[in-house]
Amino acid sequence: MINERIDYLVTLLGTVTAAGMAAVFAFLVGLVAQRIRRRRDYRTTWSEGWTALAVGYVARFVYLETIGDTVASSSGTRVLLLAFAAHFASLLGVGLFAFGSTLFVRSLPRQTVLRATAGSVLVYSIVATFGSASLPSLVLWESPLMLVGFGWAGATLLMLPDSRRSRRTSVLALSFAAVSLLWAAWFGAFGLAALSGGFDTGPFGDMLRFHGYLEAASLILLGIAMVGVAVEQTGRELADVTEALGVAHDQVRRAELYDLKTGCLNERAFHENVGLEVARGAHGAVIICDIDNMHAVNSEHGPLAGDELLWHCAQVLRASIRPTDRLFRWTGDEFVLILPTARVDEVLPRFEKIIENAWPLRTKLTRGALKLSASLGGAEYATLRDIDQAVRAASEMLTRRKPPRSSGSLRVIVSD
Repeated sequence: MINERIDYLVTLLGTVTAAGMAAVFAFLVGLVAQRIRRRRDYRTTWSEGWTALAVGYVARFVYLETIGDTVASSSGTRVLLLAFAAHFASLLGVGLFAFGSTLFVRSLPRQTVLRATAGSVLVYSIVATFGSASLPSLVLWESPLMLVGFGWAGATLLMLPDSRRSRRTSVLALSFAAVSLLWAAWFGAFGLAALSGGFDTGPFGDMLRFHGYLEAASLILLGIAMVGVAVEQTGRELADVTEALGVAHDQVRRAELYDLKTGCLNERAFHENVGLEVARGAHGAVIICDIDNMHAVNSEHGPLAGDELLWHCAQVLRASIRPTDRLFRWTGDEFVLILPTARVDEVLPRFEKIIENAWPLRTKLTRGALKLSASLGGAEYATLRDIDQAVRAASEMLTRRKPPRSSGSLRVIVSD
């Protein structure tokens, strides 16, 4: 009598331990799932699986309390309901593990698969309830589906492509496989014990008494591996989000520093010294180019034609500078060229000739080709600190040299 009571308490404590482990890992995996907005994924399914397992072990604990010992048979509505709850919750938990592992590998319609899984487990649990009058028979009925569920989860993760496989996913796959083998051993042992009618003594009795502890130990290993994978994947997804935010920030930054119409750096970039690293510690020249016939083109052909002329001027200037030179789109129809180590008296005549000989712009917005006409002004700087002053001096020179607006309008169009 004393030995039976001790065996009963050992089994009871093992069941409580397994329930506690399942509840802990349900909380941990669910906590990791909270970190990602996309809740309806494999992490949530795994967390639901742990919750179902915890409920199943609690039902098994109450079941043991009701029947009073590990091998007694009992009848009645309460025992049947407890046996059903233990069957259904435990098998549903393993089914959710298998489904969550499948979700980890590929995308599936979650609600449809959940309904199919729950329905299948429900039918099996109803049948198993009437065939389980004791804990050994309860485990015997659970074992085949436990074996298949854990085995499916492990095999699914082992088939991950190399690009997604990691040490943690491999450990989790092997943990699923190990638990599946453990349930295979229980199924064989309890099946032989049921046939022989001996559960109380020998290795079958020991396996039954310490069944809960073996389950708890396997759950600890499985839970640690699962939390590790969930944390790893969450970290990767957060890194992907961070990278995407970085790309978006770069795009916003580029939009702030580059002119969308010409692709040149803009005035803000100039004032933030973007692209001016080559000008540090070296003298150079500043050239300002102002399109003379922009107003006439806008008036006669519309702003879209003016935008094309602006882009055309940027292309002409960009094709004429060195890799160390910088081209900035200024306000309106002006461009600023920063030319390190250059002399104004050398580069100003050269760019005037470049503008004069620039190829005509042919566009569908006009009946003929547009000839680029622009005025230039220049100044020199000794260091990077002097560039702003050089820009002002070049602008003053440009103002003096720029023709009247009406003069520019006479040169806007040439015939084909």
